[in-house]
Amino acid sequence: MIRWPFRRHRVGTPDPEAFLAELAASHPGKAYKPMDRYRDFRRLFLDSEQGRRVLYEMLSWGHMYRSPAKISNFGTNETFFHEGESHFAKMIMSTMHAEPKARPARTKE
Repeated sequence: MIRWPFRRHRVGTPDPEAFLAELAASHPGKAYKPMDRYRDFRRLFLDSEQGRRVLYEMLSWGHMYRSPAKISNFGTNETFFHEGESHFAKMIMSTMHAEPKARPARTKE
């Protein structure tokens, strides 16, 4: 067992394969609709104080509060790296704040 310096309890050996397999098993697949995703994100991040704190932290990691170009001093590769982090934060925000529209029914031609 690993004794983490910042925790008072012991943690077992990490098993990323088992963790990812458990995550994949819990995903509904094609049954997960955009409206479900929208509601899940809003419930997770906006319904509690802890969720808002986690959202704020994730958005700060994604450089939503400052320009990624300023962080990297205009180095091309570093700027692209920070832009990718920023893109991830923007995807979270757009999922939460843009309610998906229902697709119109197809008509016969």
